[in-house]
Amino acid sequence: MEKVKEPKANWDSAAHTIFMNACVEEVRANNRNDGYLSDIGQANLHKKFNERSGRNYSTRQIKNRWGLCRSEYNTWKTLIQQASGLGRHEHTHTIAATNEWWALEIKAHPEAAKFRYAPLAEAEKMSEVIKMKWRILGDGGIPRYKPETQKMIVTACMCLHNWIRDSKLRDEHFDKFDNDAYVHPPLPFTGANALPPEDDGTMNAVREAIVASLVP
Repeated sequence: MEKVKEPKANWDSAAHTIFMNACVEEVRANNRNDGYLSDIGQANLHKKFNERSGRNYSTRQIKNRWGLCRSEYNTWKTLIQQASGLGRHEHTHTIAATNEWWALEIKAHPEAAKFRYAPLAEAEKMSEVIKMKWRILGDGGIPRYKPETQKMIVTACMCLHNWIRDSKLRDEHFDKFDNDAYVHPPLPFTGANALPPEDDGTMNAVREAIVASLVP
């Protein structure tokens, strides 16, 4: 029996926005694996996109779109890194670079040509969806946490660190780091690199408040 050819997917701006919104929802729900969504996330994305867009794209077309978005995001990220200090055009938000600069970039990365006159669409959402998650506790059987929870873990660790320091408790790891010039610079930051006193005081107050809520 002759195989029925599926219709070509049309990824216009409306479809792209619907797709990215659904992707963000699944990532925030922690329905992802390395490189793509989990089985549950894929099923949810497929259902949400088709219901919201009124289209009937296949699972393969949805997955291909994810791969293309990841490729475009990586290309855009590379361009932004190369364009450090160049700024953006006020109205188009494209990279404000000379024709010569663009010619060199496009020669090295032909796929970057599409960003010559238009920035990456839905860039913030793509950054949240495509970029790798922080790996706080590794993959040794420890569950992965949502970005909001990861931030709380990091903050709590900082608070506990300061509490141990202020309590003058001995810790072998602190002792080791105290002798490591890379981790603990021998000289404090000064001049433009120094932390403003008001910022230092504010952060100390925040840390103390969190410590007080964690430690009886």
